[in-house]
Amino acid sequence: MFKKEKKQKKGNSQKTQILNIRKNARKLRSLSKMKMSKGLNQKEMDEIRTYASWLNESSKKLLVLANKWQKSGENESDYYNNELLNLQQALQHENRQFTMISNIMKVKHDTADSVINNVR
Repeated sequence: MFKKEKKQKKGNSQKTQILNIRKNARKLRSLSKMKMSKGLNQKEMDEIRTYASWLNESSKKLLVLANKWQKSGENESDYYNNELLNLQQALQHENRQFTMISNIMKVKHDTADSVINNVR
């Protein structure tokens, strides 16, 4: 394969990655705007607001990263790949925490619901 073809394939891959970053940023932003369920106490609502804020900030960071990467071209792609990896790891960590809290809240709600139904 010629060098020009390799560069072209790498450029297409980079464009695809940038598009994927922007798509994921939009998804994070939409998740941050989801409505809260009813019946939550103040502490739970505050916690959800904190996560929504974090999702929104992460979305902004992803968009900034995608814009910088697109402007920088191929010379700095390794740097942005590392930044993406770090951000991905942070997102996965936060996602695990969010899932854990969500599961705990669901069990708590189901238990309360069961108690109420048993009283009837």
